[in-house]
Amino acid sequence: MPGAVDALYLARVSFYLGADGTLSDVRVVAGSGNADFDRSVLAAFLRVRSIGAAPAGVCGRREINFVVKE
Repeated sequence: MPGAVDALYLARVSFYLGADGTLSDVRVVAGSGNADFDRSVLAAFLRVRSIGAAPAGVCGRREINFVVKE
């Protein structure tokens, strides 16, 4: 993964994105090694209930990295 070596913290989050843009089943699938950072990433993610209608082809199970660099 490009840039991963420079990351201070990196947490990978998995979630389900519905066609209507709702987010569900959010979980940290690869923690950063810092429990406070992982909890804050999850808490921020859970505050977003919907992103609006999802673009075609992006619905379903998704994963995203949250990275803090220096």
